[in-house]
Amino acid sequence: MATPENLTTLLGDDFPLAPEAAATLLGVTPRTLKAWRATDFGPTPTRIGRRVAYRVGDVRAFLREAAEQGAAA
Repeated sequence: MATPENLTTLLGDDFPLAPEAAATLLGVTPRTLKAWRATDFGPTPTRIGRRVAYRVGDVRAFLREAAEQGAAA
């Protein structure tokens, strides 16, 4: 069965995730992710036409940075 961890491993770093999928991987709601986007916090969003998406690599990098900052605190 696919889990968020092994799913992101199977996907390339450039694979676009819908905001709902990115929010699930980050453990937040899509509304929180939207608020982060409005304040330039969180993984870098990208646009595909009119849609917002998040690259798997950007979500991974954000999680890694957050873990490192949490460990340093």
